[in-house]
Amino acid sequence: MKLLKDTDLMVTEIAYSIGYSDISTFGNTFFQLTNMRPTEFKSRL
Repeated sequence: MKLLKDTDLMVTEIAYSIGYSDISTFGNTFFQLTNMRPTEFKSRL
């Protein structure tokens, strides 16, 4: 969440940089934890 809040990186770049090889897995995991998609979270900041 810190990378989404504190950088201008795209969600895809963040997912790959933290070790996800599949963006949909990152999105699904993020959704399970926050009840929103990473792009939705980033746009609300």
